[in-house]
Amino acid sequence: MKVIGIGTHSGSQVEDVILAIAEAERLSGQRCDTLASLARGDRDAAIVDAAKQTGRTVLFFDQAELGRRSSDCVTQSDASMSAHGIPSVAEAAALTGAGASSRLEMPRRTCSGVTIAVAVSVEMAAKEKQR
Repeated sequence: MKVIGIGTHSGSQVEDVILAIAEAERLSGQRCDTLASLARGDRDAAIVDAAKQTGRTVLFFDQAELGRRSSDCVTQSDASMSAHGIPSVAEAAALTGAGASSRLEMPRRTCSGVTIAVAVSVEMAAKEKQR
């Protein structure tokens, strides 16, 4: 399974999230049916609406769950560290959503003011390698 991790800010709009999803898929070369992010109530609406409009599942995780994957993040945002104690919300969310043995396929990038990252489950990575 491939998962797009998403990090938003208070001004993020659904259109921004949809553009970011498209960019993540363009860069990863494949459709990703699952989105993942940090559960933040006030910022969840744009992600939920983007998931509905694009036919995707969305998973929200609490700060502690994302924190367990912090050591697997390869980039660090000062804003994310000071607000959440997580190096990259997008990377940690993608990794958490893709499962315990997932790996980061695309590190954090910013598109339309939204941070994105893509993680893949080890099982899927092995199947893709066999092709």
